[in-house]
Amino acid sequence: MFLGMMKAALKDGVISKEEWGILKEVNKYYGHYDNEFKKAVKDGFISQEECKELRILRNKIYEKAYREAISDGIVTKEERTILKEIQDAADMSDEEIKVIEERVKKGEDIKLREGDCDEGK
Repeated sequence: MFLGMMKAALKDGVISKEEWGILKEVNKYYGHYDNEFKKAVKDGFISQEECKELRILRNKIYEKAYREAISDGIVTKEERTILKEIQDAADMSDEEIKVIEERVKKGEDIKLREGDCDEGK
């Protein structure tokens, strides 16, 4: 995920202050997500509780990146490219992204909905 974001940020040859802010925010949480994912798959099975924890961390990564992107009041094309990279790497639907972004704009906490870790999701 992080490598893809770096490539997206460097697409124009420059990492802007805003892009750097997003990368720093994601880096803070991605290491924790990666460690939790490795622990979860160690036994070859991701439990409902592990799934919930991973989804919370995944949502938190996107939330923090989005908060950084809108901190100046606008999401630039370059910032949106990085956010899209996070969405794709984390296998997040457009609906999930819309909910997170709306909640951030309203100042609400990001929570999982009931059933987010049901089989097949």
